[in-house]
Amino acid sequence: MWCRCESSTGYLYQFDLYTGKKTNTEIGLGETVALCLTEQLKGLGCEVYFDNFFNSPALQHKLMMQNTKACGTVRTNRKNVPKSLPSDKSMKRGDIHAVSTNGITFVKWMDTKAVHMLTNFISPVPTSTVKRRQAGTAQKINVTCPEVVMRYNKYIGGVDLMDQRKACYEVDRKAKVKYYLRLFFDILDIAKNNSYLVYVKLHEKTQSRRQRSRPTLVSSKKLRVGNKRNLPAHNMEKAEKLKRCLNILDEPVDQVNGTEEFVTGELLVGFIMSITPPDQNYTTYDCIESILLPHGRTSHKIFGLRVPLTPDSASSIKPNSSKARQLAEIDIFLMDEAPMLPKYGLQNIDQLLRFVGNPDLPFGGKVMIDQQQFANYLLKLGNGELPLNNMDEIELSLNVISTGNLIDEAFSNCLASENYDGMKDRAIIAPLNKDVDKINSNIVAKLPGEYKIYYSNDSVKDQYEGALEFTTEFLNSVNISDLPPHELKF
Repeated sequence: MWCRCESSTGYLYQFDLYTGKKTNTEIGLGETVALCLTEQLKGLGCEVYFDNFFNSPALQHKLMMQNTKACGTVRTNRKNVPKSLPSDKSMKRGDIHAVSTNGITFVKWMDTKAVHMLTNFISPVPTSTVKRRQAGTAQKINVTCPEVVMRYNKYIGGVDLMDQRKACYEVDRKAKVKYYLRLFFDILDIAKNNSYLVYVKLHEKTQSRRQRSRPTLVSSKKLRVGNKRNLPAHNMEKAEKLKRCLNILDEPVDQVNGTEEFVTGELLVGFIMSITPPDQNYTTYDCIESILLPHGRTSHKIFGLRVPLTPDSASSIKPNSSKARQLAEIDIFLMDEAPMLPKYGLQNIDQLLRFVGNPDLPFGGKVMIDQQQFANYLLKLGNGELPLNNMDEIELSLNVISTGNLIDEAFSNCLASENYDGMKDRAIIAPLNKDVDKINSNIVAKLPGEYKIYYSNDSVKDQYEGALEFTTEFLNSVNISDLPPHELKF
């Protein structure tokens, strides 16, 4: 499937299905696809970016005649591409060689490897500088880079962004299905992604809070009791934990580090760990925040819940398995946001715990602690019992709304008292990676002394002739949740 997408959001404007080689055609496949997908852009002056599979001087000329601005990498074996080029060995990093004729410009730029660009609207004269790692050292140097490469790296990722967004919640699954079903599922995922982008665009000014870049899944969160092997070995450590918990009890909720529900769970866990004797179980986290803590698990992992949960579903944990014996030894489950778990999930948990525990008692006689405040809030919200303002909106409590600079409210006390270790217990959660990077930069700027910057070592290996060309700068600009950032400041 050939796609034309908007570069900043990944919105799909047009696609064309590949149905096999066409007969009686005088142009190549890449040029045919590019002309087909830009047919609706004639005379609009739009900018189009594509890779070397599509690009050629003939395509650039045809698009220029249609008043369509085009830019992309190009293969040197294309027809009418200049042949009298300086060799790679004669060029140093940052050297630029350009040839222009009839409004079409060919640019060869030497980075780690040669990069060949072809455009019909960007001049080869404007240049900028990019950071590159010097060979054999960790030091970075400034390298001259033409504007055509900078703009290509900035706008080329529209189709990749669409694929990334729709892959998060795909309808399709890896299974043997007919090709037309696979095509239908893919188009359904694309339509879902486009619908969400339109919704965000229409409501970006009317909603009271900032929209996320993609939908989020809501999952149940729990705190559970684990075994005793990680208990503090020294009684002084237990005493310190108990002292810390008792100190938190004396503070108002809005003065405790972190959100209210997280701190409440942390308090209960620490309190149980501090007062239980050595031969008892202790609590560890099993919630969304558990990924930051040891032994973190999800509810589906602990109780073997099926996906999706149906009236006929049952736990996948066998009665005499090691997991069942582990659950039998657990004394306390602290469940947070239990109403978000489907009722079939709670029924499966009840059946499983009755089997491993006391069959005559709910949940097998295990202690199930629920944070009732959040549950009651959800019930009141669903029943329409929460007060409304003059605009029929539910107003949030003032103690959860920032009235000033969020960084100052979270870290000013630690910075003023030079309690930098205390900053480790505080966090600001943001929906987008770029917001996290901006907040981190502002916090680092408030710290005294000089900071050091550590860069990632991004490179392309085994890049064969004719393959897609990715520059180091493009790799450095990739910022997704699965990869660390290019720059780390300490």
